[in-house]
Amino acid sequence: WFLWIFGDNVELRLGRLKYLFCYLVCGLGGTACHYYFFMHSPIPTVGASGAIFGVLGMYLFLFPNNRVRCFYFFFLLVGSMEIRAVWVIGLWFAKEAFFSYLAAQGAMETGVGHLAHSGGFAVGVAASWLLVLSGVVASDGYSLLDWLLGRDPVPERKRALQSGLQGRAGGFMGGA
Repeated sequence: WFLWIFGDNVELRLGRLKYLFCYLVCGLGGTACHYYFFMHSPIPTVGASGAIFGVLGMYLFLFPNNRVRCFYFFFLLVGSMEIRAVWVIGLWFAKEAFFSYLAAQGAMETGVGHLAHSGGFAVGVAASWLLVLSGVVASDGYSLLDWLLGRDPVPERKRALQSGLQGRAGGFMGGA
């Protein structure tokens, strides 16, 4: 599900080859993180979860303000709501970081590679930051770094949006 929901946007921004390369690097980073803490474990490490969480990290860095539709159920209450990616993925990562801490302390063994998730996520955020910083990947002007520093989205884009809303009788992107 995560690749289906988040991966397409990241792939579109990076391009196929850079996306594949970053996916593989995140997978290796997640595996290395897990191995560092559990190098003497007799349980084999198999899976792509480090790479998938790396894609989540890249999505969080590149699209922190995108809205994600979340489904919920609480007893008889069932529905959906849209939440900004920075909160959905940020809370998900906080949960994974907590489970990683417990696993590293030996307080929890679930058979799930939480340290691979956290490691892949960290590599994904770092890779996105490096790609945007170096100019290899275009930024839409509002990344996770901008969000953390409290910067407004690109003022020119806001002005263009406002003039588009005011200048058309049919509304922004509306018909005539």
